[in-house]
Amino acid sequence: TVACIAGGVLGATWGLSAVPLSWRRMVHGWPGLNDRGLVELTAGILGRDEGEWPLMNHFDYTGYGDISSWAVHPHDSGVVLAAVGAVTTPDPRAVDVTAVVSLCRMGRDDMPLPNVDAKNWIQVPLVDSPNGNAHTQFLVDQAADAIAEFRAEGHRVLVHCVQAMSRTPSIAARYSVRHRGIDSDTALRDVCGALPLSSPKPFLVECI
Repeated sequence: TVACIAGGVLGATWGLSAVPLSWRRMVHGWPGLNDRGLVELTAGILGRDEGEWPLMNHFDYTGYGDISSWAVHPHDSGVVLAAVGAVTTPDPRAVDVTAVVSLCRMGRDDMPLPNVDAKNWIQVPLVDSPNGNAHTQFLVDQAADAIAEFRAEGHRVLVHCVQAMSRTPSIAARYSVRHRGIDSDTALRDVCGALPLSSPKPFLVECI
């Protein structure tokens, strides 16, 4: 109970994006709610309607252009960099993926990959806009750390946003800098070389 009250106060003060992702993997509520379930419960209390994100089964990205990008991370073959289509329309190349870091909005049923347990699906509230995030550097670092945490547990990790243009290459490059010992210029160049649609936003490049 004390932990719940303390977490509630901290969350109310700083917002969801300030809660470490490693904590969110462990958080749970009655009756059996996980991290996403608790976010949905909050959205319902705030008056959001069923069908409005996050209270939705499917987030439709079909009108967002090419969502089929796929590449192996140039500095870690255990990490896959992809667009959202690799997740929502299961790609046979993802059969051995066991953990996912989602950098865009996803519906409840948008994780059909057969070997990904709910506790190994992290959804990062990172908005692809310089004014859209309260804690941008913290979120970027947390996403990179989540990849490292999954890899340390032996997972093959898929990292994705909508088109793998900005958020995915940025987080992948930050992972290289923070956990693979690669300098930032090399990390960004190599990751963008692997993802031909890459065009990281300047505010994310600053975080790398």
